[in-house]
Amino acid sequence: MNNNKPSTLILYATNPQKTLLHRLKRQTGMSEDDYRAMIYDASNGRTDSSRQLYKHEATQLIKSLLDPQGVNEKRQEEQARIVGQIFGISMHIGILNKDYRSDDPEEIEMNKAKISSFLKRRGSIKKDVSRQNLEELKETLKQLQTIKKKEGK
Repeated sequence: MNNNKPSTLILYATNPQKTLLHRLKRQTGMSEDDYRAMIYDASNGRTDSSRQLYKHEATQLIKSLLDPQGVNEKRQEEQARIVGQIFGISMHIGILNKDYRSDDPEEIEMNKAKISSFLKRRGSIKKDVSRQNLEELKETLKQLQTIKKKEGK
């Protein structure tokens, strides 16, 4: 059975990402031509408009504009690693989808949204995972590890 669904989900840049890109453009005093050239380079020649940027391309542009020398790169890598651990451990917690497995990228994204919603309502930090700093992410991971440990008993 072929449903012609792509194997990967194409996620375009979010409105907050596009807003931040435009704000950073203004703050740095970048000309419109330079801005469009930067987007063109980031998308490997696919587009020169932030409207058509993919989420991962917008993330890279924002990182490069906020930290051009790469001073905070290690911290950002650690944050990304902890976010991965948070989503990984949450897949094995009963109230969040114990033994959840799916090859459908849409299902995976829906599950991430479910986890973020749970953490905003019931987490110790009360913030979406994407808005937490490194210390808050560590606290969230610790909380989920405790929940998993209690479920295992």
